Amino acid sequence: MKLNNSKFITRIFEWDERVVIKYNSKRNKVLVFFLKFISFFGKDPFWDLLIAFYLLIWYNPVLFSYIGVTFLNGVLVNLLVKKFTNRDRPYLQLESVKTLERPPSSKSFPSWHAYTSAAETLVISYIFHNPILSIVLFVLSILICFSRIQLGVHYPSDVIIGYVIGLLGGIITIVILGPLILNLIQYFESLIPHLIYHDRINPLLSEPWYALVCVGIFVGLIFYTIYRTIGKQKLKEILLR
Repeated sequence: MKLNNSKFITRIFEWDERVVIKYNSKRNKVLVFFLKFISFFGKDPFWDLLIAFYLLIWYNPVLFSYIGVTFLNGVLVNLLVKKFTNRDRPYLQLESVKTLERPPSSKSFPSWHAYTSAAETLVISYIFHNPILSIVLFVLSILICFSRIQLGVHYPSDVIIGYVIGLLGGIITIVILGPLILNLIQYFESLIPHLIYHDRINPLLSEPWYALVCVGIFVGLIFYTIYRTIGKQKLKEILLR
């Protein structure tokens, strides 16, 4: 990544390095396990499963549209910014930093986990209007962000900017994209002559063909989650045992 030579940018990068080295050096097994577990809730397979659940199993057009469009918006923005900045992960740049999870293949800036944790926290809090839930999600989002630094896969600035982008993404969903997609879904619902059930177990699950489709989708997503978590080689070793 080409860096600006200004003192301000230089100081930010120096601060980035000091912080990630400091916290990555704390490699207590219990702490690492806890942060790897927390970090899972910022990964895309988790949100894939949640979006599929609110579409196929417990149909809720509000949660499906708002969570789904926030996720897709984040994918687009993060891919574009990562490609433009092309920043390497800290464990690739700093000799003393070790990745404590499966090494990610994407670039470092900004943090996808920070985006999803910030954006989805804001969106879900807006939908449910529950102060306790909002506080729990906010604390979880901060822990997710910290986990990315401690696990050696992001610099603090990756996380901070990712969180800011996430807040902006959440606001865009609440104000523009969420209502737009929800209205579109409701329009298509009005064209369907059959009764559509909201906020309950989908009655179609009693139909063998639909149940088989759902099982296939969720098994595929779970398999993808395992693959993203432990890696291709480790998955092969498990399957060949």
